[in-house]
Amino acid sequence: MSIALGQNGVFIANLTGAEPDEKSGNWTISGVKATYLTEGDTYDPLMKTATFGGKTSLKGSEVPGEIPNTENAFSYFDDDLGNWTNQRAFTNTAIALFGSTMATGTSLESDPTYGVALTKGLGAEGFSGVDGLGQTRVSFKDLDVAIAPTPEPSSLLGLVGAGVLGVGLRRKRQQ
Repeated sequence: MSIALGQNGVFIANLTGAEPDEKSGNWTISGVKATYLTEGDTYDPLMKTATFGGKTSLKGSEVPGEIPNTENAFSYFDDDLGNWTNQRAFTNTAIALFGSTMATGTSLESDPTYGVALTKGLGAEGFSGVDGLGQTRVSFKDLDVAIAPTPEPSSLLGLVGAGVLGVGLRRKRQQ
């Protein structure tokens, strides 16, 4: 059993049911389950279960509709700036999903640009609680994640590690 400590949380991608594929010569993946732990949460890697000690479930607090598309959802290292861009974009989009019904994002990569769809399937649940510094923190479990090249409306699919780990070429879009 592991316990989450600190300010930023722990992101876990469960690939047990993942379905990698290829469409038009480009990588896709679906069936990824994401869990995000914040201070005080625990995770049992053998059982693949999380507990959210003392936090309140967010079930029933959703407002109908989608949250706006997040551009640069995966972050990347910008050589010109010398640091990572939009580091928490994916996590913040996933957290926002628990107050809505669906969330999407795109990468800054092009040729192709990848899109990510985040949805709450069976078993997905968000939790809210206050950490040791008095900050409200949101944790979640079993968020459905899928990634695919865009535009491909029927399969806007994703995995958090795709952009972060540098799958594909990083080329900034021309403004």
